[in-house]
Amino acid sequence: MYINEFSRRLGIPSSRVRYYDQIGLYHGDRHSNNYRNYTDADSLVVYFAQMLRSMGMSIKESLCALYQYDYVQLQDWIAAHSEALANEISQTKLKLERLERIQQRCNTYSHFLNAEGKVALMDMIDGQKTYSVYTFGKCADHSEEALKMSAALGQAMPYSYIAVKIPKESLDHGEEQLSVGLGLGIIEENLRYCNFHPSPVMECDLGGPCLCLFLNRENIFDLTRSDLQPLLDEAGRRNVKLMGDISGHVAFAYQKDGRQCYAFSLACHIEPLN
Repeated sequence: MYINEFSRRLGIPSSRVRYYDQIGLYHGDRHSNNYRNYTDADSLVVYFAQMLRSMGMSIKESLCALYQYDYVQLQDWIAAHSEALANEISQTKLKLERLERIQQRCNTYSHFLNAEGKVALMDMIDGQKTYSVYTFGKCADHSEEALKMSAALGQAMPYSYIAVKIPKESLDHGEEQLSVGLGLGIIEENLRYCNFHPSPVMECDLGGPCLCLFLNRENIFDLTRSDLQPLLDEAGRRNVKLMGDISGHVAFAYQKDGRQCYAFSLACHIEPLN
């Protein structure tokens, strides 16, 4: 049969039949007018090649499978491709988990995007420990171990998160411009999930009741004492004192009135005043 009838029976375009012919998928003679007379046996070759391609085999590999591979070699290819595909699926699932975590954060922060300076009483990370390392800003740690942990956490984002810190000393000094540190953090559960072990250079937070301030800023390093005033005022209203460093994490970046802004939280543990 000629190409139009052959492609119609196969259910594929005649251009693909011609391409298969050009690369040598069919073995057989042409007529004297250079037209190929496709046979029923040729249909089996095409069907088998398409089956292999549906499993991820390239057309060139299909040629090898048809005309060079023995049964053992074909089995070896299928086994290797199955393993590669399983790894690809695993990585895709991992990406989906990470996207779902970001989505959860976005859903949380969406309530505060239009509520500048909103303060909430929260139990940070449900009491779980968090571990952070800060390699940027005035309180940065540039030691080899800190840089090593930062690199490891960077590979685990967003199981890790962008951590921000204002040291207690900076707030106690009463200066308007605050010292800000930026780095990466991770909760204890995810630390185990990623098969990481806490390092002495990582700052540990035990969690617990905190006052949490939600902010949107273009430059986190330009934070001032005035930016934290809602947090200080709320502590006064609740008759509690702020304990230790103020820390939090950056949720995401977005455009607002033509400016790039970062939505982030700052939290500080509290203790009742005597």
